[in-house]
Amino acid sequence: MSREKRILPKLDNATPGFIVDELGKAREQEKEAKFWAGFYKDQLRAKFPNLTEDVMGEVYCADVVEVVQERFDTERFKADYPELYQEYKKTVEFEQVKTSKIVPKPKKDKK
Repeated sequence: MSREKRILPKLDNATPGFIVDELGKAREQEKEAKFWAGFYKDQLRAKFPNLTEDVMGEVYCADVVEVVQERFDTERFKADYPELYQEYKKTVEFEQVKTSKIVPKPKKDKK
């Protein structure tokens, strides 16, 4: 994410419901953006499978790099050493704010 300054809205008189609606909208936009980013990344790989150099567009450039990561296999460790896993696992607590879209009730037909 760029370091450009953003003008934040003034929420002095905002109701909790308004803020929740804005949060929900932001999460929907994030989901949509993730979908399209995945789609275009997949298209780039499918159409240009041997791409190994930077790609320049009109507005953006992309660096194509191979990444190798080492990760700890928690599931295997848990299966192979269940007592040790229990000894070293920790419980964390945090607050989570979940949002879901309100589905309006269907209107009854007047007869």
